[in-house]
Amino acid sequence: MASQVIAQYAESIAVAPSLSMAVTDVVMANTIGLIMENAANNESHSQSIQNACVNQCCVLMLNATASGIVHGLKAP
Repeated sequence: MASQVIAQYAESIAVAPSLSMAVTDVVMANTIGLIMENAANNESHSQSIQNACVNQCCVLMLNATASGIVHGLKAP
């Protein structure tokens, strides 16, 4: 009976390093996946912000022209 317990304990100790590395590999792969997803989302959001800024600048230029403001002066 005691030898059975010792054998199971020895087997558990022998498997522990490979199991801990497997868990580390899974966590690392998951972390890298999350980082890449976050980077893709940030790039997408920055592109949306850039498009909104360009659109707002175009609207301001068109409004200035439509209201008669040219070169900082308002037309009579």
